[in-house]
Amino acid sequence: MVEFHYEIIAKRLRELSFLNNGVKIELVDQRTGKGENFAYSGGVRGFVEYMNKSKSVLHPKCFQASGEKDNITVDVACSGTIAIPKSCSVHQ
Repeated sequence: MVEFHYEIIAKRLRELSFLNNGVKIELVDQRTGKGENFAYSGGVRGFVEYMNKSKSVLHPKCFQASGEKDNITVDVACSGTIAIPKSCSVHQ
């Protein structure tokens, strides 16, 4: 029997919903009835802003840049926060 951990799956689906604009993802744990809908806009920038909700940001606007070369698109977003030194989060 495989046992799934709701919070781990919810965290990953939340990240995926930011990275796939316009997609709505619904998670329902049929064991407990707990469920959530994930439908975020803003792409990578929206994800950075979501991650910074409970943090003190250094600047009100998040930096965002995107580019394409050889059919490969890259979106980058970052924001400075007042946090513990030497801490960094990278999301792929």
